[in-house]
Amino acid sequence: MTTENQESSRSTPVRLSLENGNLQAVATYQGGPDPSFSEATILQLLADQGVKYGIINEAIDRLTAQIRTMKDRQKLQAVVAQGMFPGESIDGRAEFFITDEPEIKVREDGRTDFRNIRRYKTVAKGQLIARVHPPVRGKDGINVFGEVVDAREPTPAPVRPGDHLQSQQGEAGSIEYLAAIEGIFKHEGETFFVSPELIIEGSAGLETGNLSYNLSIIIRGNVDRGTEILAGKDLTVEGLVETGFLRVAGNITVAGGINSGGKGHILCGGDLSADFIENSHVICDGSIHLRRSILASTVISHGTIDLSEPDSSVIAGGEILHFSDLKVSRIGNQNEIRTIFYPGLHYHNQQIYHTLRDEIQELEKTIVALAEYLRKFKEKLTRLTAARISDDLKREAKERVQQYHKVREAIEKKKALFSTVQNSRRNSAPVKIFVKDAILPGTEFHFKGGIEKIQAPVHHVVLTFFPDRTAPKYEPYPS
Repeated sequence: MTTENQESSRSTPVRLSLENGNLQAVATYQGGPDPSFSEATILQLLADQGVKYGIINEAIDRLTAQIRTMKDRQKLQAVVAQGMFPGESIDGRAEFFITDEPEIKVREDGRTDFRNIRRYKTVAKGQLIARVHPPVRGKDGINVFGEVVDAREPTPAPVRPGDHLQSQQGEAGSIEYLAAIEGIFKHEGETFFVSPELIIEGSAGLETGNLSYNLSIIIRGNVDRGTEILAGKDLTVEGLVETGFLRVAGNITVAGGINSGGKGHILCGGDLSADFIENSHVICDGSIHLRRSILASTVISHGTIDLSEPDSSVIAGGEILHFSDLKVSRIGNQNEIRTIFYPGLHYHNQQIYHTLRDEIQELEKTIVALAEYLRKFKEKLTRLTAARISDDLKREAKERVQQYHKVREAIEKKKALFSTVQNSRRNSAPVKIFVKDAILPGTEFHFKGGIEKIQAPVHHVVLTFFPDRTAPKYEPYPS
C-alpha cells in the first residue's frame, strides 16, 4: 500500500511518498535537467515528513547527480529511506506418524476386500504418535519514522492432545506425543487421542468390515450376519448378534439376543450375558447369564448357566453342556422337542481326552511296528559277520533305536497328561439343575454313560448329579 504525501515545497518538482506501510520512502523527480539541484532538497523533504530512520545517502547522491546531468525531461525514482522489515513468523505445525486412513486390502483377483478393510488403527504403548512444532514469531521491524513494526503473530498448530497420551521434549523445541496405552488412534476435529477400546457408533457390518483387535470392542448397534469379530478383551453389543463368527478372549455382553442362523461358532473366554440364544453354537469358558431362553442351540459352559426370568425362561431343542449348576423355569415344549443335557461335563477337557486317546493309540501302533522292525533287524545282524556290517547298517540301527526311545518317551508323557485330563473332564462336585416350572418329555440327561429320559412332565424339581452315580436324584424345588 502506497501513501502519497504532499510536496514540502511548491518550488521543486520532487515528491516524496511513503510505501509498504511506511517501511520505504521513495523520492520521485519529474522534469528537465537542473544543474543547481541539491541533496539538501531531498533531505528537507525527509525531515518535513518526519523520516529519520534508514536514510540512504548513497541513493540521494545518485538521484541528485542524475537530476543535474540528465539531457531530457524524464521521470526518476529512488528509494531514499529504507526501514527494517519484520522477520517472517512461522506458524506451529504437527507431524503425525500414524493416520486414521483405512488400510485397503486387495484380493488376488484385483478386487477390493471390503470385509477386511482395516478402518481403525491400533497403536502400541510407547509408540510415537505425533510431533508438534511450536509457532515462531519473527523479529520486529522498524519503519522510516523509527517506530517499531510488529511481526505477524504466528498461530499455534491446529491440534489438541487428548486422553491416554504422554509427552516428551523433542528436537528444536517440539513436543512429542506417545501412546500411554495400547489402543485405537483417534483424530476427531483438532483433538487426537488413544482410546483403550474400539467403539463403533452403529452396527458392525459391511461398512465397518470385519473387526480384529487385541482390545475391548463396543458396538452401539447390531452385529450383522456374516461379520467376523476377534476381540482380545471384552465385547459389548447394544443390539443383536446375528453372526456366529465371534472370537472373544474376555466377556461378551449383549443387550439383545444372539441368533447366528446356525452358522459358525461363538467362542467366549470369559462370561456371556444376553437376552436369549437361538439357533446358534456357543462355547463359553465362563458362566452364561440369560434373561429369557435357549432355543435350538448348542450351548457349552464351563461355569454355570442361569436364566433369570423366573416364570417364563425356557430351554428347548439342541444340546446343553454345563460344568456347574443350571437354573431355568421350563425345559422342553409341548411338541416334545429333543433337548439333551450333559451336566458336569468339561467340554475342552473332554475334547483333549479324545484327542490324547487317539494319539496314544497311534503312537502305540508305531512302537509295536518299531519293536518288530528292531527284532528282525537284530536277527539280521546276528547272521552277519562283523566285516559284513556296513556303516549304513550301523547308522540305520542307531536311528531306529533313537526313534523307538523317542516314541516311548512321547507315549509316557501323553499317558500322564491323559490321566490328568481323564479325571478333570467331569466335575468332582455334585451338579444341580433347578427347574421352577416343568421338565417336558423329549428331554434327556446324559451323565457318566447313563441316559435319563423324561417320559412325563416333571414339575418344580431339582435334579442333582453326583460324581459316583449315573442317575440323578430328584428333589422338590425350594419354595
